[in-house]
Amino acid sequence: MGPGMAPRPGMPVGGALAARPPAGGMGLARPPGQPMPTTSQPMPGQPAGRPPGPPAPGGPPGLGFSTPRKDGMQQQAPHGTPPPFALQVASPSPTKRAGGMGGMTSPRSLAAQQQPGLGWRPPIPPIGGGPPPGMQQPPQQQFQQPAAPGMVPGMPGQPPMPAGMPQQHGMVPGMPGQPPMQAGMPQQHGMLGQPRPPMPSMAPGMQAPPAGASKIDPAQIPRPMPYAIPTQVFETRREDTHAIPPAADAPIVVRDRGSAGPRFIRSTLNMLPQSADILKGSCLPLVAVICPMALQDPGDDPVEVVDWGERGPVRCQACKAYVNPYMRFIDGGRTMQCNFCGANTEVPPDYQCNTGPDGARRDKYERPELCRGSVEMTVTPEYQVRPPMRPTHFFLIDVSQPAVASGATAAVCSSIARILDDLPGGERTQVCIATFDSTIHFYSMRPGQTQPHMLVVPDVTDVYCPLPGNVMVNLKQSRQLVDTLLETIPKTFAGSQVMETCGGAALRSAVEALKGGEGGRLHAFLCSLPRRGALHLRLRDVGRPPTDRDQLDSMLPENKEYVALASDAADHQVSIDLFVMAQAYADLATLGTLCAGTCGSLYHWPAWNPQLDADEFFNDLRWAAMRPQALEAVGRLRCSRGLAVDKYIGSFHRRVETDLNFPALSCDHAFAAKLLYEEKLPERGEAYLQFALLYSTTDGQRRVRVHTLALPITQSLGTAFRGADLDTYMSYVSRKVSSQVPGHALGACKEAINKAAADALLAYRTHCASASSSGQLILPEALKLLPLYSLALSKSTVFRTDARPDARAAAMWQLLSLPVHKAVPLIYPRMVALHTLLDRPANALPVPDKLWLSAEKLDPEGVFLLENGQEAFIYVGKAVAPGTLQALFGVPSLDGLDPQQPLVLPALDTPLNKKVRELLDEIRRQRTAYLRLRVLRRGDPMEQAFYAALVEDRSPQAGMSYVEHLCFLHRQIQNKLA
Repeated sequence: MGPGMAPRPGMPVGGALAARPPAGGMGLARPPGQPMPTTSQPMPGQPAGRPPGPPAPGGPPGLGFSTPRKDGMQQQAPHGTPPPFALQVASPSPTKRAGGMGGMTSPRSLAAQQQPGLGWRPPIPPIGGGPPPGMQQPPQQQFQQPAAPGMVPGMPGQPPMPAGMPQQHGMVPGMPGQPPMQAGMPQQHGMLGQPRPPMPSMAPGMQAPPAGASKIDPAQIPRPMPYAIPTQVFETRREDTHAIPPAADAPIVVRDRGSAGPRFIRSTLNMLPQSADILKGSCLPLVAVICPMALQDPGDDPVEVVDWGERGPVRCQACKAYVNPYMRFIDGGRTMQCNFCGANTEVPPDYQCNTGPDGARRDKYERPELCRGSVEMTVTPEYQVRPPMRPTHFFLIDVSQPAVASGATAAVCSSIARILDDLPGGERTQVCIATFDSTIHFYSMRPGQTQPHMLVVPDVTDVYCPLPGNVMVNLKQSRQLVDTLLETIPKTFAGSQVMETCGGAALRSAVEALKGGEGGRLHAFLCSLPRRGALHLRLRDVGRPPTDRDQLDSMLPENKEYVALASDAADHQVSIDLFVMAQAYADLATLGTLCAGTCGSLYHWPAWNPQLDADEFFNDLRWAAMRPQALEAVGRLRCSRGLAVDKYIGSFHRRVETDLNFPALSCDHAFAAKLLYEEKLPERGEAYLQFALLYSTTDGQRRVRVHTLALPITQSLGTAFRGADLDTYMSYVSRKVSSQVPGHALGACKEAINKAAADALLAYRTHCASASSSGQLILPEALKLLPLYSLALSKSTVFRTDARPDARAAAMWQLLSLPVHKAVPLIYPRMVALHTLLDRPANALPVPDKLWLSAEKLDPEGVFLLENGQEAFIYVGKAVAPGTLQALFGVPSLDGLDPQQPLVLPALDTPLNKKVRELLDEIRRQRTAYLRLRVLRRGDPMEQAFYAALVEDRSPQAGMSYVEHLCFLHRQIQNKLA
């Protein structure tokens, strides 16, 4: 079962979307003699528009991660990581310079990263490790003339500063509480005291900051890269050391050079502190976020399968680590020295090979397990307790009156019928179908029957399976009966009057049915709160939104029997996917424990509307059934000497302390492993992590997938900060804090987010920038977006006081299992303008530049798209030109449309409409998700959800703005320094 075999969500299904092309032609074989694309070269098939620039001075081409500049040129990152920058929140003494990290001459100027009108432009993301200890970065160029009005020192194109006047690095003056400027020091016009530009429109319920509260120019504070970049090549190791991965959502093609790629494992620290004391001083956690079955890009180096035959994989006899590129072969290749525990293991005679002068085996590059960080290995029968399970799908359908009336039952039956041909497993695939309202209905579809037979379970307090061991049927043999049943169910229950269902009892009965066989996957479709029979639930949504001080007891599972049911299901290799299409409260806080405990997925459609949600539901169901997945899997993370696993955070099942069990582990499922120090690490060299996943493929093979990651060790705290991975850090923090929401107050959770950010910035200032002025907020280069992402996380659905309980619970369960590349856009979404698509060059990249998440960027005459990887909004301004509306929606005005009917984006033969639909297809391809689309206009009931995503603005429900949050963090740090 190789990655990429199943279609991704967002691909054409029933004509819903345009077909996904190969990513820049990356799936094509490279002709003999043609060089490998370097990191400074766009991949074949990428738009022309931004030609590559020359390689970095002093280094060979292709060693840096190229980032295109706005002027159309690409810039090559030098080896190492740029120095930090400082936000000037109080004017420093003109006789002092801002301090920086050890080995750095000065902090990087914040304004030097700007271009007029573009907002924050981060420096080129480094691809390799930091410079060796003691190596200094080249100093920044000093300008010698005063800044012109409206310009920030260090901005491109500004005149030099006067001779003898020190440059003010990264100054954004004007924060409250800054000391007065020294006499004789000229005020820098355009910064201090300059008013904010007027806001074209304000969101309902949003508040402008009080007058005089802040004079910081919002254009001069850190934000994510505003522009898209072409696909680049990323090599996991460079110059025989770990390469720092780019941002999680960067378009890359991974070349495995002996260490697992960032799609599989990402660490919060890419340079590990040597000791626990150094790590404690950084206030950063050492966490690995692991996605073992991650979906690869078609151009990535594939995970190769190594067939070991009857011998089985070569492993260390002491710690059982699998052979990998970092194990040493000594004694002429007859002995293998483990890189994890240091023990020696005798190499089997048929696996021995001579070693070269450098100690490496001569066949190293002929064996994937010795030169690749990610490989799969065949295993012997001793690695399994039974034959590999067959792919089994149990469909449990709600046929109560709310389900039938809302169109959910018909949509479920129709979608199941459409995906049957695509279910993986071929002739081995088994299916079962059951329905429920106030009772449970099983169906016998044995070969030879002329029609399905219904078997009713009337007792919903003590449920059972009427056909133990015989409820599953082979799909190929009973296909006609399955099709007939799916066509009959909506007609049979069309007149249902049952309002309350026995959903909990039906779930238990379905689990019992799967336990009677080999296990399998349960896909349950619920449309209301289970109120009858076993595992019934009560209405806990009181309607009053909680305050920051209220303990969220409603987020705790109401019935502990659901936790026990999840554990029992996982023990018997049953994974539960829930598709909740309720019109009202359904208690996802309780139901979600079934998905979390069995490594399943939770899908939620609040206020289900078949007109808007049917296409997304079909794509989600199809992807849930077809995506790459590992069945009856068990995994273990091994660490090299000195490190150990402290705890895991995510969705999984534990039978023993050392292992994680996954009845079905998909490519969209990740978990976090927090590491601790057992002893001091070596002064030089690398530390190693290896995650091994033993699983069954849908084709019936038993394999072990091994991911090995090597991380360099450092004695410098500044070097550790330079190697920090913000995306992984935020993924871990979101998992940790969201898991603490049940039973705790929202205010305490948000305080934990802010405290984690303040502690990390304080640690950096204390140990790496102690010479800085007290009026500066010093941000590490790798963590420059930490304040923004922390604010955005605290404003997410999980922590908002105005979120409904089911929406909060769905977001909480989602954050616990999302991979890093999907968690980050959920925290900080992307917003682009649609009304200017026709003005872009023909060779421009598919996705236009991103806008700040602020109402300041909402032009009343514009149309905007906001997406977070899960859902998308098209927002129509109140003064959009009739021609734009006609081209986009086919009507000159939206005022005449029925406000009770939802707006949809039609398929029109106009240039603007085609561009918008092409953009949606591209975003869906990038996010590997269909994206629920909502078209909003002023006064729409969903308008508040759109404005809630504008996290840089102040609002009564979510709190302070981005500028105010920077001031808040600065005050927190100053108070701790005092």
